[in-house]
Amino acid sequence: MRKPLPGSAIPCESERITEITGTDALARVKELVEDIDFTMLTTVDDEGNLVSRPMSTRQMDEAGDIWFFTSDDTDKVDEARAHRDVGLSY
Repeated sequence: MRKPLPGSAIPCESERITEITGTDALARVKELVEDIDFTMLTTVDDEGNLVSRPMSTRQMDEAGDIWFFTSDDTDKVDEARAHRDVGLSY
């Protein structure tokens, strides 16, 4: 059995990753998202540039939608409306 070097993030061969799906996966993501206050929200501006900014997560609902408080009159809202695919990095 191979062991990782001290300070290494490489797992041992004996460590196994378990895949979860469906409601179990959604519940785990909800737990992680709501435990981490800030995320980086990435949108695409009118020129096609990626624009990221920190956002504070309010909640994740049962459908998996993540909610934030923000003013309706902001570039990030305009960008999200124009380009529905956004990125969240926790």
